[in-house]
Amino acid sequence: LLIKLPSIQDEADYIAQHLKEAHKTGTPWSDMAVIYRDYPRIGKPVLATLRKAGIPVTYQDDITFAEKEDTVKFLTMHSCKGLEFPLVAIPGAGRAEVDAGRKDEEARLLYVAMTRATRELVVVGGE
Repeated sequence: LLIKLPSIQDEADYIAQHLKEAHKTGTPWSDMAVIYRDYPRIGKPVLATLRKAGIPVTYQDDITFAEKEDTVKFLTMHSCKGLEFPLVAIPGAGRAEVDAGRKDEEARLLYVAMTRATRELVVVGGE
């Protein structure tokens, strides 16, 4: 699922709503992950929105200690390698300011993040 939205806040709201709906229909929080590219611009507002929506979230630094907790895992593209989740949401697609020489690296990071999903992938982004 690829959704284009006008702002990071709209993306955060969409992800929060999507995760809540998935949870209502039987997906445990622990089967969900939000994987983002950079914290200040993308991760921070999304994390704040998830918490405000009452979604239990384990932030990246706590994941190794909370794998069995029923919480949504919130981690960077760099730290998600080797992990898998039935439902993955990726905010900020297409919003990165990337030098021409780094486009391949950014594409690889996005690929790694996308392939963490085993059942459902939700990618939201903008210009």
